[in-house]
Amino acid sequence: MEAFDALHSKRRFVIAANDHVTAVVIAPLSRALQQQAPGVDLVVRPSTRLDLAEQIDLGRIDLAIGIFSQVPSRLRARMLIAQGEAVLMRKGHPASRRKLTLQDLGKYPLLTISVGGQEEGAVDGFILEHGLARQSEMFDRHALEDAMGDLKATPRLRITVPHSLAIPALLRDSDMLSIIPVSLAKWLIRDDELLLRELPYASVSATTRAIWHRRNDHDAAHMWLREMVAVAASATEP
Repeated sequence: MEAFDALHSKRRFVIAANDHVTAVVIAPLSRALQQQAPGVDLVVRPSTRLDLAEQIDLGRIDLAIGIFSQVPSRLRARMLIAQGEAVLMRKGHPASRRKLTLQDLGKYPLLTISVGGQEEGAVDGFILEHGLARQSEMFDRHALEDAMGDLKATPRLRITVPHSLAIPALLRDSDMLSIIPVSLAKWLIRDDELLLRELPYASVSATTRAIWHRRNDHDAAHMWLREMVAVAASATEP
């Protein structure tokens, strides 16, 4: 197998990712490419597309990054990030002066991220297509509902958005709380407008993985890309 000459390559790779992954993984990957592979280009496609598995099968997407509960045998997977969730709120929020409680989640409305619902075929927070089940909700709904059930309370999902970068604007002038992945929460508090708080209940850690078609297992350029993505993702570990 001929080695991949990253320094002199003009290859273009297509990666499927949502805006969260683009911010916390693709951005550091881009910085690394500037130094190690200045001629390599990246095209980022939305990982929320309903034909994601088909696009991988057809070779139109080299690598997809996300949370997948089921990966068919024709695809390969590599773990990138294992993380839990956190709560974001605006500075000066009434709940910011003390430890967050379950009662707060019942009292204040929630802002959540969902890239597909039952109308797109989502079941238990995942959409299944051609054997690939990808996450449709960026929070553990079952853990939240189970925790709130102990209080006999139902959380109010006041606003649900399909992307994460609008979260600061939506939280800035409201008393909403947002439950999102820890790595995204840490990225969003960099501008010093929001506060991060721990969840007041237990939730299962979610694993972000990179997936690709098995025909690319031993492709030197693809192997190099997978390693670069893994290194970039390692910097986001909580």
